[in-house]
Amino acid sequence: MGFYMFSVVPVIILIGFIIVFGVLIVAGIKGFGEWRANNAAEVITEPVVIKDKRYTSKRHHHNNHMNVHHTYFVTFEFVDKERLELKVKESQYGFLSVNDTGQLTYQRKRFIDFERDL
Repeated sequence: MGFYMFSVVPVIILIGFIIVFGVLIVAGIKGFGEWRANNAAEVITEPVVIKDKRYTSKRHHHNNHMNVHHTYFVTFEFVDKERLELKVKESQYGFLSVNDTGQLTYQRKRFIDFERDL
């Protein structure tokens, strides 16, 4: 029984490390591909209406402190009623309101700017 435990446990640990590193590598490749596709896309400015705002929260502990990280999203609706949800910075999120109309400047899935109509 003892020999069995010492021969199987290292294999299970190795498989776990391979899975974790595999997931990290795939996520990195996917992120790089998204970044590259955004950079290759045309910068577009179009009239939109802000339809929704939301944020997600992730909690994590660090040195006995609870840290919360928020990610902010805004949904824009174009003239043809098509919608696009883009991630925005916290500083931008606070200035945007549902039903605001204006000019959205974006690059594929990257928010660049929103200029509100006066």
